[in-house]
Amino acid sequence: MPEEESLLERRARLLGPAYRLFYEAPLHPVRGEGVWLDDADGKRYLDAYNNVASVGHCHPHVVDAIARQAGVLNTHTRYLHEGVLDYAERLLATMPPR
Repeated sequence: MPEEESLLERRARLLGPAYRLFYEAPLHPVRGEGVWLDDADGKRYLDAYNNVASVGHCHPHVVDAIARQAGVLNTHTRYLHEGVLDYAERLLATMPPR
């Protein structure tokens, strides 16, 4: 697996030790669709990790929302911006008061 070794070396050199991989034999996904991940060798995996179980990979509504937002602003929570506050209010409204 020379390609995998090359990617591991490149990753270590560019990202450093703070970025750890999840598995002893690293997964190298190249495509996701719905609940499936395809790796570089064409092997398919059922993905039920994080948000995948609820919306899947490449869900058209999520892709559209990401594209619309990226067309306006792509930032993070270290800046003052209404978007994250609007989202937090909508999210908190779905939870119990405490």
